[in-house]
Amino acid sequence: MTLQAMWRSFLRAALTAGAVAIGCAGPVLAAPPLGIQGADDRTAVEVDAYPWSSVGRLNNAGRGFCTAVLIAPDKVLTAAHCLRSHVAGRAWASPSTVHFLAGYRRGAYLAHSPAAAIALASAAAGTTPTGADFAIVTLARPLNAIVQPLPVESFDHERWRADRRAGVRYSQAGYSGDRAHVLTQNQSCSITGFVQKGTALAHTCDATHGDSGSPILVRRGQAYAVVGLHIASSRSGGNGVAIAGRTLRAGLDRLADIRPKPYRR
Repeated sequence: MTLQAMWRSFLRAALTAGAVAIGCAGPVLAAPPLGIQGADDRTAVEVDAYPWSSVGRLNNAGRGFCTAVLIAPDKVLTAAHCLRSHVAGRAWASPSTVHFLAGYRRGAYLAHSPAAAIALASAAAGTTPTGADFAIVTLARPLNAIVQPLPVESFDHERWRADRRAGVRYSQAGYSGDRAHVLTQNQSCSITGFVQKGTALAHTCDATHGDSGSPILVRRGQAYAVVGLHIASSRSGGNGVAIAGRTLRAGLDRLADIRPKPYRR
């Protein structure tokens, strides 16, 4: 079976019958956590330090939580499936039930805001089902006075190949369901390839329940950028799945006209 065929099979299972693999964190967790590949490489990080302060916990009242990342003063990026409604008869959550806590740690946080609006990537033309699993949450108030937004890089196959030649490694940070009140990072993981016609990528970062919506980050010079958004963890210890930065950028330009920021030097 080819790599593409294997990933098609995995994604069908994860995105249809496999809510356990990609769902938001809730009160009951599998043990050991899905998505931990070999040794558990997650470590706690200081939430008041760049770039980790830009990552936050996204609470969906009555539904659990996921992870999100601030990408503009009043906008965060997360996985769309994290915004499923907990109210019978509603497909998607109302903004009034969604709350973003930047730099959350054990009940405290650096900044917070309720949601004012939600834009789903499925409304943007040209996306695939996998590539549509992200959303932009517009916050009721901007947070950039306290937290620095992170740019989303138009990360594609060519950029990945250049990074491989340069030995670049990536990191991922999120609120795992088994460590719900602490932001953890996988400091050095890899991207192993692109799937779904280049809209998604496979990665080796340790990510599990609650990490849906967490950013895959790259450091270029002294600045960080988002190159992917984690959406699914493997049932069998294989690679996780993230939406590629190029897919995210195209959706962001359509949904919110969020332009890339220059890298901070």
